[in-house]
Amino acid sequence: MRPPRLGLAVGLLLVALAPALVRPEAASACYGGPAPEVLNPAGFTQYADAIIVGEVAREEEWRDRPGIYASTVRVEATLLGDVDEEVVLPALGVLQGDCSGGQRLPEGERVLLFLERLPDNVNLPQARWQIAIMGYGLYSLVDGKALLDRNPYRHDDAPPPPLPWQSDVERPAEDVIREVATLTAADPTEVDRALRFAIGSPPDNRGLIALMVAAASAVAVLGIARWRHRRRAA
Repeated sequence: MRPPRLGLAVGLLLVALAPALVRPEAASACYGGPAPEVLNPAGFTQYADAIIVGEVAREEEWRDRPGIYASTVRVEATLLGDVDEEVVLPALGVLQGDCSGGQRLPEGERVLLFLERLPDNVNLPQARWQIAIMGYGLYSLVDGKALLDRNPYRHDDAPPPPLPWQSDVERPAEDVIREVATLTAADPTEVDRALRFAIGSPPDNRGLIALMVAAASAVAVLGIARWRHRRRAA
């Protein structure tokens, strides 16, 4: 019997070693979801190259592929990293076999996003980022709350798997943002912008109001002076 060819032997060896060659977090993210301990601000921050708070300006089909989308997020505050005023996130709405993709971001949604840089070998115009941990790294900001879906890829017509850590999590948005800001030592100005955007506080208009009051007072004084001048002239 002829001995097996070297190529076949090497191939069989690689198949046997494949589980050990794949990063555990990547395999976990694709098959069954990430480990529970990373689905929180500290875990997301550990994997993030940038963290932003913003609003989805638009969502559209990605490369004319039905069911797959690209979303453009308008950045309101940056808690980590350096990003443009808008961030384009491609190939959303699906988790593919190579762990690429992410959950959908519909237009108008307000989000706290943990982002990873796209690999250098990915050539997508305008797209530099993807959602961290295969699309799990985001909180929806609704009515002052931060909502985390720990099972974002389940079908709408199917119940979630019976795992307690896959239930949705709800926390005050302020608490989550301050926790992230502490972890990243974020710029206080950016933290303030993030908080105001997330909890819906109106902008601080005290300076503008003071200026308007001063202007009104000046107009009143000028009007009185003109009236007195006309009386004297008469």
